[in-house]
Amino acid sequence: MVENPSKDTPADYYGYFMTALMGLEDDATLSGYSEAGQELLREAIRIFGAEFDERHPGHRGKPGS
Repeated sequence: MVENPSKDTPADYYGYFMTALMGLEDDATLSGYSEAGQELLREAIRIFGAEFDERHPGHRGKPGS
């Protein structure tokens, strides 16, 4: 197992992932990219957000909140 000197939690890592995913969706919107592609990114955000809730119930600082 890889050591974690920064003491980031699994919820923290999930938050970093969600922040990046939301950044992609924002970039796609601002750049006027495919509406269908933007919707797929938004659906991914919803799916991963629900998974975050399941894995980290009651966590403060929920991604996207």
